[in-house]
Amino acid sequence: LIEPLHPADQADMLERLSDEQISDFLSLLGKSLDPEVLVYLDLNIQEKVIDFIGPKALAKAIPELHSDDAVEILQELEEADRNVIIKQLPKADRILVEEALSFPESSAGRLMQREFLAFPGNWTVGQTIDHMRNQSQENEENFYSVYIVDPAHRLLGVISLSRLLSAKRPVRLSNLMETSPRSVNVDTDQEEVSLLFQQYGLVNMPVTDKVGRLLGVIIVDDIVDVINEEAEVSANISRLRFVRIFNTTKINLLILLFC
Repeated sequence: LIEPLHPADQADMLERLSDEQISDFLSLLGKSLDPEVLVYLDLNIQEKVIDFIGPKALAKAIPELHSDDAVEILQELEEADRNVIIKQLPKADRILVEEALSFPESSAGRLMQREFLAFPGNWTVGQTIDHMRNQSQENEENFYSVYIVDPAHRLLGVISLSRLLSAKRPVRLSNLMETSPRSVNVDTDQEEVSLLFQQYGLVNMPVTDKVGRLLGVIIVDDIVDVINEEAEVSANISRLRFVRIFNTTKINLLILLFC
């Protein structure tokens, strides 16, 4: 009954349970726990689940997640615990995680995912589509665009999937791409990234290093959390201002009454 549920629904169930019930729930699932459930959990519950499954199980789960989700989970752990997990990761995943964690905490580098589609400009539409068909379909829901890069992996352009799929097979990507795509540097603050997404109605945005090499992509799903956090901070600031103004007004009224 539990396994067919979407990971977000499983996470919602977990968050409604007591600590004892969470243990029973996880015991019932055993190795069938979808690693993606961790992504949707409130931080407090996520911590309890990670403590229950242990570092070995978490190390096995991390490679199954999108790279940005893996980094988000790992960065919340204590440094010692995080290092234990990272040492157990496959080499390729370990390198990506360590590089991501080396970027500033609130930067685009922490937010981006490393799974994206990039091709040389001299490829045709037919070649590109055939290549995509031969790849794993696990992450297809996160691909909205394909990126065109030069031999040094510098970003040259972008093509939306809809435009790519509607083009004729012999057309070269360089003749189809939108040049000078909007992008952000890996060190750009996440708040600035969220403003760009909101201002231009973006669904994704490439992330580059200082010489323009394509490093990753930020998806709108990931920026939503940043936008929500900003809204919450703004609401808290507004409440504090109201309380301050109310208290000041009350003090002034008392002064007037007793003068």
